[in-house]
Amino acid sequence: MKKIVIAFIAAVIILPLLYVFFARPSQPAQEPAPVPETLRPVLAAADKGDVQSQYIIGKAYFYGGQGLHKNFDKGLYYMKKAAAVGGADALYELALAYKYGKGAPMDYNAALDNFKKAAEGGSSASMLEIARIYDEAKQSAAREWFEKAANAGEAEAIKKMADISCSVPKPAKDCAAWLQKAADINSVEHIKQLAKIYEDGVIAPQSKKDALSLYVKAAELGDVSSMSAAGYSYTTGSLAPRDNKLAYEWTLKAAQGGNVESMYNLALMLYDGKIVVQDKDAALAWFIKAAQSGNNQAAYRAGLMYAEKQNFKDAAPLLTQAARAQIQGAAGSLAKAMLAVQNYKDALEWANKGVKTNDANAMAVLGYLYANGLGIDQDTQQCLNWYGQAMKADPQNGTYMYNIANCFARQGEYDKSVYWLKQAAEHGSKTAMFKLAELYREGRGVKKDEKLAAQWGTSAAAAKDDEWAL
Repeated sequence: MKKIVIAFIAAVIILPLLYVFFARPSQPAQEPAPVPETLRPVLAAADKGDVQSQYIIGKAYFYGGQGLHKNFDKGLYYMKKAAAVGGADALYELALAYKYGKGAPMDYNAALDNFKKAAEGGSSASMLEIARIYDEAKQSAAREWFEKAANAGEAEAIKKMADISCSVPKPAKDCAAWLQKAADINSVEHIKQLAKIYEDGVIAPQSKKDALSLYVKAAELGDVSSMSAAGYSYTTGSLAPRDNKLAYEWTLKAAQGGNVESMYNLALMLYDGKIVVQDKDAALAWFIKAAQSGNNQAAYRAGLMYAEKQNFKDAAPLLTQAARAQIQGAAGSLAKAMLAVQNYKDALEWANKGVKTNDANAMAVLGYLYANGLGIDQDTQQCLNWYGQAMKADPQNGTYMYNIANCFARQGEYDKSVYWLKQAAEHGSKTAMFKLAELYREGRGVKKDEKLAAQWGTSAAAAKDDEWAL
């Protein structure tokens, strides 16, 4: 008690003076409002000494209830009389009056004394108030009173005990038990904390089933991050068997709730068409939303989708966002986009940045720029060098093979050019197939062969268009 007195000495000595001049609630300078007819018998009983009536009237004056106007002075008068016989409810209200200066100067010592008397009478609200006072004064007794209030059912105290018991670096043995109590009263943050404990097997034995159940509970209470966690679990099978329907439903709800990671995951679902029916337009829309919310990987995917549609105007800012965030592959893709719109200066700049991260597209852009002398002096050897580097990074890329064939053709090495055209065609390059058909039909660099020309022409007609090619 001595430490409490010291801690609140300013409140006890100084605040009463301020209260007199500034803080004390002003009373209306008018005739007292008449007591409602229905309350007159209660007031009469209170004046005759009936404790319950004194409590009712005192509280009505404190809070302006039952038709009475607020009057802190009268409220304090009647509450003191009701508290004199030790009623817990009256003692609690009297303590609040001293704590907040209702009808009397603020007096934390008087407040604490009356709260303790009320607590002895079973007032859980008083236990909580005592805990708050000790907690504000950073007194160790706070934990004892929070625990008493929690055991008496006070929700705030239950949450506080969970926080105290689970504080790092050394959570108490009863951490999980208090978290469970907090979860039972639907405290979302504590539900999530307990779910994480069960998921990781820290403090309590691992239980993926319980972890998922808690994430779903928090999600059903509206917590967006838990919706995301549930969606991810059903998508990956990390906490329960995969369930495409629940994966999509929870991921969609989380995305609609603003969870950026779920926006991106939802876009992936819609793009791939494995968990939900494929819808690339919807996928693009969600990639863009995620990108606008700061997801740079989503910016990269959206930029690629625009580029594949030859929409470089919309692709460029998204790919720039991703490239500046150093998303792998973004610099090379941006360089390709800049090349497509004949912005050779920026194409060269981003290609040079991309090659430092082993970006195959960046290497290919440099090869193309050197091959054609775009923004840089033409150099066939550098063309072969950079396309060769790109091939090492992506050895199955038919487009790179086709461009290597072109580099050899520029040097007059037609045998090597035809070899790489065939390699490109066999790896699916539609452009290479058409080129071979042309060469065999005209007998340029190869022996004229109408049959092979027809075969390659037929293959080209049936082949898919080349990837977003240089």
